[in-house]
Amino acid sequence: MRFRKSLPSLVKRKKEEGGFLIDEKDTIQITSPNNVLFYSDSALGWTVKNNNSITTIDLKGSNNSNHGGIIGQNGEYVGLTDAFGRWAIQHRNNNYTRFYDANELVFHIGQGHNGSYGTVATYGVGVGNWEGYNINSYWAFAAPDFNSFGIMNDSDNEWMIRGVRNNAVELYYDNLKKFNTLTDGVRVENNGTTSRLEMYANGGLRGNLFCDLNNNFGLLDAQNRWAVLHSNGNYTRFYDNGELIFHIGQGLGGDYGSVSTYGNGSGGWEGYSINGYWTFMAPDNNQFGIYNDFNNEWMIRGVANNAIELYYDGQKKFSTTSDGIRIESSLPRIYLTDTNSNPDYSIANVDGLFRIINDTGNSVPLQIDSNGNSGFNVTNSTSRVDINGTAMRQFRLRTSGGPTGNGDINGQEGDFAYDDQYFYIKTGSGWGRIALDFGF
Repeated sequence: MRFRKSLPSLVKRKKEEGGFLIDEKDTIQITSPNNVLFYSDSALGWTVKNNNSITTIDLKGSNNSNHGGIIGQNGEYVGLTDAFGRWAIQHRNNNYTRFYDANELVFHIGQGHNGSYGTVATYGVGVGNWEGYNINSYWAFAAPDFNSFGIMNDSDNEWMIRGVRNNAVELYYDNLKKFNTLTDGVRVENNGTTSRLEMYANGGLRGNLFCDLNNNFGLLDAQNRWAVLHSNGNYTRFYDNGELIFHIGQGLGGDYGSVSTYGNGSGGWEGYSINGYWTFMAPDNNQFGIYNDFNNEWMIRGVANNAIELYYDGQKKFSTTSDGIRIESSLPRIYLTDTNSNPDYSIANVDGLFRIINDTGNSVPLQIDSNGNSGFNVTNSTSRVDINGTAMRQFRLRTSGGPTGNGDINGQEGDFAYDDQYFYIKTGSGWGRIALDFGF
């Protein structure tokens, strides 16, 4: 629309009275006394100008009712007002834009909100005093004050996430709290009979942290089988591929001990290994052993209600028997070593010869052969008693005393006795004697 100078009714009115004015550049000016309020410019469009600090344009209806307006203030603010002249949208140059509802600040974009971070802020009062951001009435990020916040499923009125300042963050499933942080960690909880924390990697389930109402707590494997089971106040168990392998605490199969191993090892032997070197193991309730797992050799073996066996370099050397012990070797030998620098001895079976050996002096003080011949310092005995001693120190009877006569009942055939006059021997005919000659 353009006003022409050919309309004298618009230009005859004096400027100081207010009215329309068209100058030679076809600019339209709508004036009030002494002030130009509204004018057009072919380059800039329409301009409102006021010499006061506030400039407004009111938007009124047919009955002169106020619907709102446009406002500029102090050369700093511009925006829209509602029907009551209150801010509806307020823009502060180079700072922020604010949106109001019934004179209450609801939304803030830009600098100057109450917090230290972020560029968009919401204010006001929502349902239950929860104010915040809503996505198409589906989801809401809201807070009632500076102490708590939450993300709500606004379609079903259910919490998804809640948080409390200087306190916990809570995660929900179908409006039931399942997870929250603590001062010293996290908590997983469930109102049902079980509670679990599932662990995924590369899209696949790898295991669970699990507990139930029977005071059981532990880890499940990817097939939801126990991997580690702790029964509060009872035991802890370790499983492999669903099979019980290790047990700590009460509830063992036996009556003693507090740690137990189960499962099948090599050849059915299960047990305890030390770094793959030594293994204490058993295949059943009849046998056990300590095994050199590095060289694949037994060190100790035992059989229930039977023997204990000791080995040397994989060869059995010693075992218990029902009436004693057994030493086994091509040359079985027991060493008796004195740690006080005295002579050392050993007991040996040398090709069927029983020997007591002086290992320090390399001699054989006693040998008994398979015929029952005993040799003292003799290794080739020719009689039941064969003595190779020192002159006048071959054989000694320390106690003197002879029989009262030939028929004395004391002693047995072959016994010897002596006194200061005679040397006695008992035969089938009684005691006999030989007079001692001290005159040579």
